[in-house]
Amino acid sequence: MAMLDMAEFYQIKHLKELCDKYLSNVEIKFTNVFIFMEISNKYLMKQIKKPVQDFINQNFSELMKSYEFLNSNKTVIKEFVSYDLIKPEEIFQAVYEWAEVQAVKKQKESNVINFNMNDAIKTQMTEVFPNIPFKKMELISKPFLFTSAELNDILIKITNLHGHTIFGSFTYNNTDAIKLVKSLKNRESDNEPNCIIYWKTNCKTPEIPSSLKKRDGSKWYLIYDSFGDICVKNSITINTNDYLIAEMFSETDFVFTPKCKIDIE
Repeated sequence: MAMLDMAEFYQIKHLKELCDKYLSNVEIKFTNVFIFMEISNKYLMKQIKKPVQDFINQNFSELMKSYEFLNSNKTVIKEFVSYDLIKPEEIFQAVYEWAEVQAVKKQKESNVINFNMNDAIKTQMTEVFPNIPFKKMELISKPFLFTSAELNDILIKITNLHGHTIFGSFTYNNTDAIKLVKSLKNRESDNEPNCIIYWKTNCKTPEIPSSLKKRDGSKWYLIYDSFGDICVKNSITINTNDYLIAEMFSETDFVFTPKCKIDIE
């Protein structure tokens, strides 16, 4: 592992490939599979991925109940959900159980009296949604947590000029909002520097109040503003006239740039 760290730090490609080849021949066990999964993702190692995937496919049921999996970090979970040999329903169930453990940890750390466990689980899951193949799922998993509309049109993605993305999911079954976001595909945004991205839509905001409430620690939200335009705002700039559509998450240090693009999957 130390050699691999040095190869990466000094950008010695051949040494990195030798480390990858060596580690791909190490016996994969329950005690090291998630470590190998994490380093294969961190260092973009190709050879080690196959034995790791083979081991997970062969030992899926036992692995997903293990302490190591349920307490893995998001990097491991995001790598895990990218594997396409496991049934989507089983992937969803495994990620749900992992998110449940993370939510319980959050609850213990929180001083909130009326802690909403479902919201906490959903927040954890939403951050690893991009690679879960919802449209291949035969059944709607956890209908008390996600509506069929959320599973079929789950992911809103907004990408800036640097290629960095924030993403989220609709919090309510609003076909008008889904159609509106889809209509904005490939349409570049307007900007107000450092505080807002928006697309002029001048639509009528829903009469039913949004079920989404601003949450401490959340940074970005997709909203309807008072003019009926679709916007992305930093949470500190949101006011009482804004209608919250989705909480947005980022894997990188997302910044507002001109000409952001919005898409839905």
